[in-house]
Amino acid sequence: MPVILDILNQLTFAVIVVNQASKITFINYAAESLLGHSKDFVVGHSFNECFEHSPIHEEEFLDILESYQSVILREVQLKPVGQNETIRANVALTPLDTGEILLEVERVDRILQISKEDQIYSSQVASNALLRALAHEIRNPLGGIRGAAQLLEHELDSEDLKEFTQVIIAESDRLRTLVDRLLGPSQHKNQESFNIHQVIERVLKLSSLDDRSKKIDLTIQRNYDPSLPELLGDSDHVLQAILNIVTNALDALSETTDPKLIVKTSIVHHFTIGKFRNPSCIEVQLENNGPMIPLELQNQIFLPLITSKTRGSGLGLAIAQNVAQAHGGLITCESEPTYTRFKIYLPVRNDGQEALK
Repeated sequence: MPVILDILNQLTFAVIVVNQASKITFINYAAESLLGHSKDFVVGHSFNECFEHSPIHEEEFLDILESYQSVILREVQLKPVGQNETIRANVALTPLDTGEILLEVERVDRILQISKEDQIYSSQVASNALLRALAHEIRNPLGGIRGAAQLLEHELDSEDLKEFTQVIIAESDRLRTLVDRLLGPSQHKNQESFNIHQVIERVLKLSSLDDRSKKIDLTIQRNYDPSLPELLGDSDHVLQAILNIVTNALDALSETTDPKLIVKTSIVHHFTIGKFRNPSCIEVQLENNGPMIPLELQNQIFLPLITSKTRGSGLGLAIAQNVAQAHGGLITCESEPTYTRFKIYLPVRNDGQEALK
């Protein structure tokens, strides 16, 4: 039996078993990710209690058991309880000798989502490679300009003229800082075990002190999974990544009626990032009810210098994505007229594998 359970948990599609009363008796890891709840929470609830919208009713379960005939429903709409997302899926229902029904739920839209995630990952890798090449070409002349300005300053007797050399030095330093920010976090990172909820709470505390937060009556909803394992990585950099996203949310919510920020954590299993399939990842969702990100920017928001804000630098989300990728993870974004949701995926390292690249 343990071998069978292990096989079911390795599957990328959701497996749900219901009894004659349509009560759930088993789900695999993929079904946990689909429903947004653990097996212990879901088992015992009826199938339709777990979905706000489902075309499968209790009578259909009984018909399948009586006829002992498998049924396949194609591209049905399913909306898990507590989630804004409605998914499209193919559902195969198979009667079992035990008097139960096996449901195989394969998301049709997940294929498109994986393609989008691959595009984000590839674009970021290509962008980082270009930036590092440009940084090398920019840093050397900047160093020369700064050094020449310092030497010139020592030769000048006029304080008025020295003001000009100070401007040159200050602007060289500013450009050097900009280049460093474009490159994201340093490659020399601190690795430590940390609790993602403690990091999130620090972010929310810092955000509450922000002037932008004080100007709006922000409601924060927390939905934490207390069973999440610790992460291995640089907690300060992860904090900065989350803070950048929350700061953007505060800007977006500045003119929103009844502004809300929803923070949710969960575990997802067998999640593919790039060409690697991770046994498990912690997922952090940051959702706000501010205005939608313009469609023309949605596929570019993680690239450096891309922003819709008049005073924005366009670096916050690029840096956040760099942090996630340095931890083997990924950040995605969905934006609709009623919400914008960022999802941060960070692999759980429990096999001795290095967390940071």
